[in-house]
Amino acid sequence: AILLAPDHISCYGLTFEDGTPLTRTRLRGITLEADDVRYAGEFMRADELLTSAGFEHYEVSNYARPGARAVHNSAYWKHVPYVGLGPSAHEFDGGIRRWNLREYTAWVSTLAAGHDPIAGSEALDADQRALEALFLGLRTGEGAERDERDAEIVSGWEEAGWADLANDRVRLTPEGWLRMNALVAALTQRRSRY
Repeated sequence: AILLAPDHISCYGLTFEDGTPLTRTRLRGITLEADDVRYAGEFMRADELLTSAGFEHYEVSNYARPGARAVHNSAYWKHVPYVGLGPSAHEFDGGIRRWNLREYTAWVSTLAAGHDPIAGSEALDADQRALEALFLGLRTGEGAERDERDAEIVSGWEEAGWADLANDRVRLTPEGWLRMNALVAALTQRRSRY
């Protein structure tokens, strides 16, 4: 991929989703799922190769040449409102998230009948918005806002090499991104006691 000289590379870990052909091959023993050690090694190797080739690792799964970050995806990570059009599309107005019917035929027939093709929605309360801001912030190279009440837990992350603290922000390192779900859970649990 580097030899093709792109401005942007996305590297997502493979996920086995229920009901997909890939998952069926795993269930039959044809495809094997990488264990955590292999996944971590591959993630760190990708980081090493891409950053040494001049790419910025600006989000857990995304690398870009300077000035070539994905504007579209960055809006999601910053909670910018967006409109979703079409089957299975999602949209967000800053407080309410909604999603359309998934199947094309159901979506078309609902529209043809003059109805909104919404499949569901959720209104985010203040706690949910705070959790999403934390999680989405820690996904990015900019990190999340640092709360002094988190100093003890976050300094432990820094000592372990999982985070950098700068300008009142907590930024996860690639090693930290490998542990992001557990780190966010620990910090959320800690904050629930404030």
